[in-house]
Amino acid sequence: MDGKYQHTKRNLWLLTGIASVPFALMGIGTYSREVLKPILALAALVAVFDGWLVPFVLFKGVATLAKKVLVIGMNLFFATTWILFTGGAQSVFFPHLYFLPLLAVTIYGGFVDGVVTVLLMDAIALVIYYRQGLGESLHFSDLAQELIIFLLLTTVISYLLKAEEHFRSNKERLAKELQMAYDELNCSHQQLKSHTRVIEDLNRQLEKMAITDDLTALYNYRYFHTCLDQALNRQRQGYLSLLLADIDHFKEVNDTHGHGTGNEVLVQLARVLQDNVRENDIVARYGGEEFAVILPDTGVEGAVHAAERIRRAVETFNFTSDDGNRVLLTLSIGISTFPDDAAGKDELITHADRALYRAKHMGRNGVYLYDGTCLPSPDEQASQETFNF
Repeated sequence: MDGKYQHTKRNLWLLTGIASVPFALMGIGTYSREVLKPILALAALVAVFDGWLVPFVLFKGVATLAKKVLVIGMNLFFATTWILFTGGAQSVFFPHLYFLPLLAVTIYGGFVDGVVTVLLMDAIALVIYYRQGLGESLHFSDLAQELIIFLLLTTVISYLLKAEEHFRSNKERLAKELQMAYDELNCSHQQLKSHTRVIEDLNRQLEKMAITDDLTALYNYRYFHTCLDQALNRQRQGYLSLLLADIDHFKEVNDTHGHGTGNEVLVQLARVLQDNVRENDIVARYGGEEFAVILPDTGVEGAVHAAERIRRAVETFNFTSDDGNRVLLTLSIGISTFPDDAAGKDELITHADRALYRAKHMGRNGVYLYDGTCLPSPDEQASQETFNF
């Protein structure tokens, strides 16, 4: 039996017993001391049996047939004995005290058990009438009235208990369904969060792949243009410089050492470029062996310092081939500065490319400005102070 439903039945049983105490006291107040002794002993027995054994022991678990027979039989015995001690058919408790076994069977049994108990009660009542010689004064209409009252009480109490049990059962079923739905929803929510994180990670990876060069991990050509547009839009005042750099004689590297070494050299060069620019500078792979560096808030002088720093770093770096041999690289770099050399993005790129072209055709391994100015030769630069920026 369900624990909560059993708890309700036990409470109903105990409340009925407590409520019947004043009724019992009123009835026994008129009897002599000799009669009171067995009545009080019987009352103590009833209190132990019905107040503790029935609700807390016998019907704590499943209400078996043996338990029901024991409870109904004992309460019929208690009621009949009490009635006989207090005057039999003329007792103030007759036949109302039979409500106790009727309530017991209704609570712990059912409607059918209640009907059987009512018939047993009436049979006992008839025996009491005839044994006291009151059979002739018995009015069957009164007996039928009591029978109907008991049957009605059995029906009402049984219906209320079944209704309460049905309500509790539905409530618990709905609670379980709601808990299951909540658990499923929570699980779905967690799965959705997990899938969302995966999708966000994939989106970040795709975004990174869309703007990154596969080989060097620098920004690619397309994102270079986006960055330059954004930098120029932010650069409403001040300067912005662009470096375009090209590896000198890179074809010879591929022809001599192979394309695998050529790719590895490009990766190493990308790290050198990143190590020799500021945190807010932007390095991108512009083409096959061409690279671009955007220098925000940088005029001609700062751009020259940056270009020379990069050129010297590449010239002195120990590039290695697949077989461990050193590969010598140099860069030619062209510089264009906004707004001195160009009024917009396209012009800035074109002028930097022209400066790079001049550097390539004027001996390579050098830095040229758009206005045609060439920095000192490498031999002259070696004797000059190292630039810091």
